[in-house]
Amino acid sequence: MIRKLFMNKPSKKDKIAWRCHDVLRIEAFSDGVFAFVISLLIVSLEVPKSSKELLEIMKGFLPFALCFAFILGMWHHQYKFFRRYGLHDKRTIMINACFIFMVLVYVFPLKFILNNIFFGHIYKLHDADKGILFLFYNGGLGVINALFAWMYLHAYRKRDELGLTRQETFETIFFMSYFVAPAFVAFIATFIVFIYRNSDMNHISMCFVAYGLLGIFMPLLGVIRDRQFKKRFGNEVIIEPHLLEE
Repeated sequence: MIRKLFMNKPSKKDKIAWRCHDVLRIEAFSDGVFAFVISLLIVSLEVPKSSKELLEIMKGFLPFALCFAFILGMWHHQYKFFRRYGLHDKRTIMINACFIFMVLVYVFPLKFILNNIFFGHIYKLHDADKGILFLFYNGGLGVINALFAWMYLHAYRKRDELGLTRQETFETIFFMSYFVAPAFVAFIATFIVFIYRNSDMNHISMCFVAYGLLGIFMPLLGVIRDRQFKKRFGNEVIIEPHLLEE
């Protein structure tokens, strides 16, 4: 059902023509994994037996909503990649398999950390476990973004086979850098946590300073991309590949 909201046509801001409008088997499998991941985020599968139990469950709504938004964001990035390029070769299958595996591994550290932020008295983070938990969190985020960057690198290498235009090649490089940046920051954060893994939480929390830089760098990267695209290509319209053949 979610796919039907996006499958008609690409966004006007998308400068890469969609080469695939059907759901590939690799996507169908991924959707099943994402559905399973969402089910893992649910606080309880059992219907509460009292209003008190219901209220306790509802307290977890905000952490669940944040986890859901994060997972949905990853799904949407994956969805846009397959719409743009329609790749389903062995290399793409391998990278995608690594990606959905990492999503499965990452969901519980993500859920626990968000619950700890809101309900630290229930979800206790012991000092002895802080280092290893944040290694999982930062490392997993870095690997997920690195795999997205690898997908776009793979599409770039197949640009002649895909028939990418100069504009689409430019955009492919941009999206590759778009995921390299947070992957790089996440790995820096992982290194910081590794160095201070046996220290107190104040030192480990330094890793989140690195993420704060993304709030400045990512919008700046978008501005640079828009200016460079307009400088090189003006306001040229992206045409669907099947229309080019007519």
